[in-house]
Amino acid sequence: MDRWDGACRLLAVKIETRALVRHLESLTGEAPRAPLNLAPTMDLTTGPGRGWARLVRVLAEEIRDDRGLLRQPLLAAGLRDALLTGLLLATDHAYHDALDRPVRHGYARPVTRVVEAIRAHPEQPYTTADLAEVGGVSARWLQEVFRRQVGTTPMAYLRDVRMDRVRDELRRAEPESTTVADVARRWGFAHQGRFAERYRARFGEPPSQTLRSR
Repeated sequence: MDRWDGACRLLAVKIETRALVRHLESLTGEAPRAPLNLAPTMDLTTGPGRGWARLVRVLAEEIRDDRGLLRQPLLAAGLRDALLTGLLLATDHAYHDALDRPVRHGYARPVTRVVEAIRAHPEQPYTTADLAEVGGVSARWLQEVFRRQVGTTPMAYLRDVRMDRVRDELRRAEPESTTVADVARRWGFAHQGRFAERYRARFGEPPSQTLRSR
């Protein structure tokens, strides 16, 4: 912006060009053939632009909290990718149509690599883009093929593996010196109520019962 009223409030979002280009490549599976030039203006009052602006305002508020969710690497990485994806979907550019093209199916070897990476290091703050890079495919390819072959999404699979690790840790822990909340947070489950609900659905008992059974 060259000029603005001195009485206004300005919220600026600065993104490295190479980071946005790299994210575009992970979503489409193809390296951009020409520079990624975004449209000079964007409608923030309706549609995708309005949703993206709302996300920006939420993150701008949350980043001021030194103990907030953005300080958790497992969550911050996903929010970062949501910000980049949202921008690419909300504004015009030469590659906008590529984001809507059907994904070409391939072999299952990339899915195998992703599953092995998740099971070997579930503590890593993986995002869908990170896992797509592990598999050597685009994020959209991975989402579609992973769901068809494994029966769930890569991030849901990662969550289930982390849930298994929580259960293993609770089974080994001393109830007098360990809390369910601490173990859950360590594995990236920040919302305790939702975590407890998913835990009960998966294992048939509340996490507190698993800890007491030690």
